Amino acid sequence: MTHPMRLILGAPVAGDDFFPRDDVIAALQRGLAAEHVLFLAPRRTGKTSLLKQVAKQPPSGAKAIYINLERFSHPKDWIVQMAKELTKHKGWFEAKQKVGGFLSRIESEFFKLTETDWTDSAGAFLEELSRLDQPVLFLLDEFPIMINLFAKRHGELEAESALRWFRAWRQENLGGNVRFLLTGSIGLDSVVRRLGFPDAINDLRRQELWPLQDTEAIALTQRLACDNCGLDAPLAAEMAGEFLRLAGTAWPYFLQLFVAELQEAKPRPATLASVKSIYDKVVFGKRNQYAEHMWKRLNDVFLAPLADVARTVLKLVADSSNGVERQELRARTPAIEPEDFNYVLDVLMHDGYLRETDDGRFVFFSNLLRDYWHRKGRV
Repeated sequence: MTHPMRLILGAPVAGDDFFPRDDVIAALQRGLAAEHVLFLAPRRTGKTSLLKQVAKQPPSGAKAIYINLERFSHPKDWIVQMAKELTKHKGWFEAKQKVGGFLSRIESEFFKLTETDWTDSAGAFLEELSRLDQPVLFLLDEFPIMINLFAKRHGELEAESALRWFRAWRQENLGGNVRFLLTGSIGLDSVVRRLGFPDAINDLRRQELWPLQDTEAIALTQRLACDNCGLDAPLAAEMAGEFLRLAGTAWPYFLQLFVAELQEAKPRPATLASVKSIYDKVVFGKRNQYAEHMWKRLNDVFLAPLADVARTVLKLVADSSNGVERQELRARTPAIEPEDFNYVLDVLMHDGYLRETDDGRFVFFSNLLRDYWHRKGRV
């Protein structure tokens, strides 16, 4: 029996509310079978939902453990949490692992790390993990936010120390049974470059998250509408397709926003032209916290001079109907050094504002964000 798919706009989705992304999950499983993985995905693209699904469907014989890192402000907190999460899976370790006394040593030695001796204790913790004879996978969400928080609370040297320690351990334990998947809603490349340690993640296998195919997106929209909107007849595929055309991309969150507005539309859109009014409500309505967050967060991402440059670049791109070439963007931002200009563009791409087309033009990550930016920039 198929259960109704609930409309969930804030929290990650799971169970019957999760739309299968078997191709993405298979790609992550392949990567984790042999390597550490960097999972590249901007905000509101469903990466956390996918990570939690991978935790339920790990590669054969492995135990996968999901941890959200965004609240940890010191490396010791991160290590302690990994240790604590391991002890929640006592049954699996007792049945699958042959390392005697593993969990008891974890509980006695690694629950009380201090800020002064964390590197030695963390090294001993991972040394314990290296003895495991079955794969354990740590799915670490919001890793870049955690590293940023280390730098903000304890200085960039502490953040760099954590990155160097973590990379050195990975290099020393190639081919072992402990593997890590790192992801987050801001670009890790930008974070490590700002800290002056760009080599910190060059050993990670990179896996991108791609949007739904149009056929998948239409099927998801129709199912959400059927299960949540009380329609007299199924939502026409052409109507869902028109929203996809307007939005310019097919991420599940945008489709959920569309169905949420469809629930309250009076009258319900009956023609392709009428979908535009629903699209405008998605872009500019209060439910669209994604776009508002992206508008406000530039000051958190950049220092003041570069935040102004980022706003200039985004306004230029938003005001263009077919994107802007790099040379034109550079000509409009002459006051900053070339290295700073390239850094701004890299961050805007990694953090889900812009993308570069095949012909070298910069456009918004989605029409939905572009249209929001275009109107907001005129207010």
